[in-house]
Amino acid sequence: MYDVIKECVDEDLNPISDDVIFDLQYLTFLEPAGQTILSNLIEWLGKRGCKRSITYKKYSSGDPDSYNKRVMQYLRDISFFAGYLAQEIAEPIGPRKNTCPLVLINYTESVNWIRHTFMPWMGSVLGVETSDIDYIQVSLEEIFNNVNDHSDVKTACISAQFYKKKGQLLICVSDFGTGISKTLEKKFPFLDEAERLREATKNGVSSFRNPHNRGFGLGNIIKAITAESLGSVHIHSNHGIIDANSLGIECQRSDTFYPGTFFEFIIDVEQARKMSNPEEEFAW
Repeated sequence: MYDVIKECVDEDLNPISDDVIFDLQYLTFLEPAGQTILSNLIEWLGKRGCKRSITYKKYSSGDPDSYNKRVMQYLRDISFFAGYLAQEIAEPIGPRKNTCPLVLINYTESVNWIRHTFMPWMGSVLGVETSDIDYIQVSLEEIFNNVNDHSDVKTACISAQFYKKKGQLLICVSDFGTGISKTLEKKFPFLDEAERLREATKNGVSSFRNPHNRGFGLGNIIKAITAESLGSVHIHSNHGIIDANSLGIECQRSDTFYPGTFFEFIIDVEQARKMSNPEEEFAW
C-alpha cells in the first residue's frame, strides 16, 4: 500500500493529483491493513475535492474462480464499497462472521462503537466474555484519543479479522492526520521521527494539543497488547516505525512515508483465551 500512498499523497499532506483512479482488476488479496489504508485514502482524497474512481471486474456466480473474484466477493460482503459505487461489484456469498467490517469512525462516536459493536463481535469470535478482554477496549479507546490529539481529521478507519488457521486476530486502525511524530516535532526538535515516536511511548509525553489527553498513550497500549506474549504491535507514523512484542520495543526510521498514524495489533487467540480463563488454583 505504500506505493499507492506515494502516488496519491506528498509528504506535506497534499494530493498529488486531483483525479485518482484505483485499479482493482488485478487485486488478489487485501488484509485489514490494506482495507483501512485504502479506505482512509479514498476518504481523504474526497474531502480534498479530488475526483475518485474505481476500475474493477464485475463477477457473477457463473464466472470462473480466480483470486480477484474471491477478493472482490469478500470486499462486497463486508460492504467495503458502500457509498463509493452505485452498483454491486459481485454477487454476495453471505456474512463473514470472522470479519468485523471496516468502519470510518469519528472520535465522538468511537467509544460507543467500540463498546457496543466491536467488543461484542470480538468476544463472540474468541468465545470469551468482553470483560475478560477489556485491555482491547482500553487500547482502542486510547488510539482514538491519539487520533483526536494528533490528527486534524478526527476520524479513523478500523477493521479486524480472525484468521482461524493461523490462530490470530488482526486489528488495524488508520488515520490520515498530521501524525504523532509530526505533532511532537516542536517538543523534540533535535530528534528524528523514529526517536520522537519512541518518546511518545513514555508516560507523560504528549504534544499537549489536548489538555485531556496527556500521554496515557502509546506505552500503555503496547504494554496491554504485548503482556504475557499476548500479541504484537506495529505503529507507523510519518517516517517513524515501532515494532513491539513481549521481548521489547524496536524503533526505526523508514524510507516509506505514512501520512498520519497506522496501528496494527496481532493477537494470539489461544493466549487470549488462556488469559481470560486461567487455570483454577486451590488453596488448602
